[in-house]
Amino acid sequence: MKRILWPINRMIKYVGLIFFFISIMSVHSLFITEGTGSLMLPQSVGLTQVYDYLGSNLLKGDVTLPANVINGEAFLVNGKSVAYFGPFPGFFRVPLNIAFPQGWGKWSRISCFFADFFILLGFCFFLYFCLKKNIHLTLKAKNFLFCASLLGLALGSPLFFLISNSSIYHEGILWGFAGSMWSLYFLFRILMDCKRSLGNLMGFSFALCVTFLSRVSFSFPYIFFAGILVAITVGRRTMIAQGQSVFKWDFFKKKSHFVLFVSPILLVFLFHGWYNYARFGSIFKFVDFSTYTWLDPVSYVKLQEIGALNFGRIFVSVQNYFGTFTGYFSSEAPFVNMPPVRVQPLNLYLSYREWLMSLTFASPWLIIGGLAGLFCLFKKKENHLEALIVAFFLFEWLVILCYWFVSHRFVADLMPLLIYLYGFLLILIRPRSMKNRTKRIAVVVFIFSIVWAVGVNVLSTISWLINVIRPPTRAWWEYWDFLMQQVNIFLR
Repeated sequence: MKRILWPINRMIKYVGLIFFFISIMSVHSLFITEGTGSLMLPQSVGLTQVYDYLGSNLLKGDVTLPANVINGEAFLVNGKSVAYFGPFPGFFRVPLNIAFPQGWGKWSRISCFFADFFILLGFCFFLYFCLKKNIHLTLKAKNFLFCASLLGLALGSPLFFLISNSSIYHEGILWGFAGSMWSLYFLFRILMDCKRSLGNLMGFSFALCVTFLSRVSFSFPYIFFAGILVAITVGRRTMIAQGQSVFKWDFFKKKSHFVLFVSPILLVFLFHGWYNYARFGSIFKFVDFSTYTWLDPVSYVKLQEIGALNFGRIFVSVQNYFGTFTGYFSSEAPFVNMPPVRVQPLNLYLSYREWLMSLTFASPWLIIGGLAGLFCLFKKKENHLEALIVAFFLFEWLVILCYWFVSHRFVADLMPLLIYLYGFLLILIRPRSMKNRTKRIAVVVFIFSIVWAVGVNVLSTISWLINVIRPPTRAWWEYWDFLMQQVNIFLR
């Protein structure tokens, strides 16, 4: 009887947290569906059939797309159009199009919904694991940190901006973020779970594959980590064979575990190598801007001069992504703007500008939590491997900071490192070692930063939808426009 009731009792214990998760997903669903409740709307920006054709054609061994489907985002190689987008969202559509062919070209919102669901679910598992490891926190404190952190990621981070517009540009990033979130969760379990579970290894392997096939930049730190696991294992076996002292780390119980871990990763690498070669003539070439139709001849010459990746952009990008600027606020509702990129010198960038909000301004809870986690990590004894992983994440940062394009959607690539460090804060924080006054200040600052982040991200996204995007569901942005006008009239 106890065995029958145990799962029910466990479910009751977490019913409040489950309800909170469902509430957040409901808010996200409202914006994903643009208030209609229907996930079968065409996406907000054109290119509605790109992933449908990509998934269908890849099953036939064909990487090309119809020119009228990819339009201005085409890369013309030998007179044929190819895309630079990762293939995973296309594979996601394959079973959907087989089961419901009438939905062809209408899956973007369903795809973004599931990507968003897996991001938040992966973050919940990550939070639960980290908080469970901390024996110094009370259950009340753990529940508070869990709910506040989930609220911060869902409504107080650039994730809310990404889900508000189900365009092809956001979809790949969302799936890359989802894969990254689960890779991060299993990475923590591999580092800290002494059981060396095959499930953790396989979970990490498959999550890495999804990340790599969705958005390559997200996968860099996890590829390096997988390489470290392989190098440690091979080195350990070699040293044992030679009768020498061995590494203290042993991540694989059996050789079969090692094979099962490596095989999916190698298969995906081989597939993507073929995908690159079939598109651009090299297994290592993920993009070739010389064939990019969006760039006119003058812009391409300029890009050749300034370089697609340029170390000279690091300081400027840090200013844009983390600097503090004025001009975010407005005297009229919704009171917070999503401004164009502020610092974009023409000797380093093209003239085209997108929108960007500093992560320091938009999500201070994550910046503060990441810095506090970094402090806790370096106070931790025997932190060599954990500290090395920070360097792996910094490589992902380096690519984004050196890139020739600056955009708010790219901020998502900077978040996994901060979440990684935030995890160490949750694991290593010791409230009892802090003075009462310090604890009260920390709690007030944390709560304020979450509330601030939620307000800034929600209001700036609404402003962006009204003034910039104006989604195809006309009633959706007109509703927000009307609501903001009524607020302005009331305040006058």
